[in-house]
Amino acid sequence: MDQSTEALAMMVNELSKRVGKLERLDRPALAIASGAMLTKSGVQTVNNTTDTAITFDGEVFDTDNFHNNSTNTSRLTAPVTGYYLVGGTVNYGTLSDQKYFQVSIRKGGAHANGDGKAYFQQSAATNGQIGVPFARLVQLNAGEYVELMLMHNQGSSINVVTSTNGTTFWIFKVG
Repeated sequence: MDQSTEALAMMVNELSKRVGKLERLDRPALAIASGAMLTKSGVQTVNNTTDTAITFDGEVFDTDNFHNNSTNTSRLTAPVTGYYLVGGTVNYGTLSDQKYFQVSIRKGGAHANGDGKAYFQQSAATNGQIGVPFARLVQLNAGEYVELMLMHNQGSSINVVTSTNGTTFWIFKVG
């Protein structure tokens, strides 16, 4: 290999290492955000006092294949080990007086100690749509997944509404 070809090969190699990074002269390279935001196009029925994973069938963006729209549609799976900020909003219709609505993040199919929950208790019956947002910092190994969960005690099933009405699920790698 002649010197110009070797120099070009070294440049291509260096550039390929830097693809997907922003550079500053006064600081080390910064990785471009890695994450996903999911949407829901249809209504999902959730039974009374049943911890239920919310399913999602659309993506606003997905930088690193966190989500699959055809299998395990409730899951966001970490492509690499790290810390992730995970959250979402679950919107629903009617909830009766003195009933609760609980949103949480489940990791690997189970709730962990201290995983936290967003809890909403209705003080008066409502017919409007209400959204409950929730976010949590979660350590994930490559291949581990998280799900957005919902539980309520309405007495009968309730419907989680579509993303046009606010139901979303998202993840961002933060460290």
